[in-house]
Amino acid sequence: IVAFVVGYVQYRAIKKQQYDETLRKSMSDLYEVYRTDFNVKTKAECELLATRILDILAVLAKLNNKGIIDDDLLEFVEFDLEIAKGIMKWYDKEGLGKKYSPSSSAKIWSNLTIYFKKHKVKICKDAALPDCIRNYNDLK
Repeated sequence: IVAFVVGYVQYRAIKKQQYDETLRKSMSDLYEVYRTDFNVKTKAECELLATRILDILAVLAKLNNKGIIDDDLLEFVEFDLEIAKGIMKWYDKEGLGKKYSPSSSAKIWSNLTIYFKKHKVKICKDAALPDCIRNYNDLK
């Protein structure tokens, strides 16, 4: 029994380290995506940037939805989650789900949709969206 308890404690510690690393890496990835916004020159690059933001935040939302990371940790990306909700609205308005698959952003990023409903996440103002999204129609 002692070996089982020690093994279980070690297992839980390793899992916590993995989640901590996932959170740290996601925050770093999110920072890097925002830094590249000013270099976006084409619609395809803009769509990629938007997709990366949504994918990164969807990972964190999934971990939260499963109870693996606490709500407190996602306070650090609360505004980013509001931006993500704005990006999803833009994504649907531009019909990008049909371009990539016959689906809406709510289905593609279902973990974000669940998180938004659970936490009553507000949508950001258009001015908070990345520049390339606000100027999407001006891109090549």
